[in-house]
Amino acid sequence: CSVLPSMAAVSPRVSIITPSFQQAAYLRTCIESVLSQDYSSLDYLVVDGGSTDGSVEIRQGFGNPLRWQSGADNGQADAINTGLLQTKGEIVGFLNSDDLLHAGAVTSAVKALLDHPDVDVVYGRASVIDSVGRSLRAFSTQAFDPDIFVQHCFISQPAAFWRRSLHERFGRFSTEFDHT
Repeated sequence: CSVLPSMAAVSPRVSIITPSFQQAAYLRTCIESVLSQDYSSLDYLVVDGGSTDGSVEIRQGFGNPLRWQSGADNGQADAINTGLLQTKGEIVGFLNSDDLLHAGAVTSAVKALLDHPDVDVVYGRASVIDSVGRSLRAFSTQAFDPDIFVQHCFISQPAAFWRRSLHERFGRFSTEFDHT
């Protein structure tokens, strides 16, 4: 009989990267949503593109596990790639500075990946939020179907986590498709 280890026995490191530029209005709430996760093996890095709007000062109120890098970059994909090079988690996700993680999101993602070692990417339910973080509606998420996916993206990026091994196999994010 083969049994997968329990969450208490195995806690793979999870790296979350927040690319940010001039997002002081949202950044504190984003950071708080990550640091309030109930998962202990978390590596969190904000890659700030050299903001001058007070974003850097927000960092002062947070300690570990938040790490921070600030300086000019070449957009969102470049910032995420920088974060991928500076983090070591076996599981990775990125959270834009105007997005939030639902409570328990990281634990749920880790559990799903541990329960399904043949799966490289997991995603969950998400909400579309307004500028102060109030839920406006549920994001239209559905079970994975490649035929539908080519026509309509039903994966909400803030609710997606994947194994770092994908980057080892396929490379990092293409800056050609940057969404800044």
